[in-house]
Amino acid sequence: MKKVISGILVMVAFFCVANEVLALRIISETKITTDGGYLSSEFSPDGEMILVTHKKDGILIFDANGNNKKIVPMPKNVELGVEKWSPDSKKIIGASVMKDSKLRRVTVLDVSTFGVEFLDIPKSDSAYFLSWSPDSKKIYYLYRQKKDRDIIEEGIWEYNIDTKTKTKVIDTLKTMEPKVSPSGDKIAYFADWNFYSNTTPLWIVDINTKQKTKIGELDWSTILWSPDGKNIFTGNQVVNIDTKEIKSGNFPGGFSYGEYAAWSSDSTKIYSVEGALYGDEPSKVTELYSDLVIWDIFTNSKQVFKTVNYREVDSNWTKDGKKVVCIDANDDNLLLITLGE
Repeated sequence: MKKVISGILVMVAFFCVANEVLALRIISETKITTDGGYLSSEFSPDGEMILVTHKKDGILIFDANGNNKKIVPMPKNVELGVEKWSPDSKKIIGASVMKDSKLRRVTVLDVSTFGVEFLDIPKSDSAYFLSWSPDSKKIYYLYRQKKDRDIIEEGIWEYNIDTKTKTKVIDTLKTMEPKVSPSGDKIAYFADWNFYSNTTPLWIVDINTKQKTKIGELDWSTILWSPDGKNIFTGNQVVNIDTKEIKSGNFPGGFSYGEYAAWSSDSTKIYSVEGALYGDEPSKVTELYSDLVIWDIFTNSKQVFKTVNYREVDSNWTKDGKKVVCIDANDDNLLLITLGE
């Protein structure tokens, strides 16, 4: 959930690229905590709960209005790594770390019982970029085995939670961000990733036939499928998987977080967060802020709601785009913003 931001992004004044005005406005802003120390936040898919991490208390779950705080009990030997809610909002998957061996294990947390299950993925290897199937019964992950600093094996795998079986989907190389489609039969991923390149190849593989298709060269970011499965948002761009047409969001400073975004239910708009840094160098940042933005990908119109100062850009939207939970940098508390007409 947490994203490390590096480099300097210079902000240019925000302007709408079309005259159409989107209908939403800020209805309320509510500080839902007062004790500070909050690091990250994420709504459950059903919008009923908020998962947060805290400097002292670890992992907590609130209801959607910030009430009924529950501290998730930690297993003694496990540092739970929180990653993603299951689509049915009943479980949370994480790449956790064993405190004694420092090995990474994939864990599933049951929200109702707080029970933790360790998945049968080899202890000596690493599992990255976890993604749920739409029915919450399977988990897809990037398996990577290294010797010294060299990758000797890599691929995208499927883990069936009920049968406890693992199946390789496809061999890959230098892969990032595999994400399952809403239909559950495709996986989009970046491959041949190069830190020094401006763009990275985006691929889609059919889980059943194993056939893969290159969609295009895009700016690398978190992959976010549209609900209708026709488009993919990658942080500053949207690509149609059939026509391969790429649209740029032209966010201020050219930077947005796919991880903290949501599609509208009709797949026409993106609710996102645009962030930028001011400072002479990364270690001397003087200001960090985020704009809450709605982007209509068909009319190419945008609306910025407000600018919020953050120490870390970490906002999360409900699926209907009507609520945003974020961390207020002034006191590290949770701030709930409600939008409406």
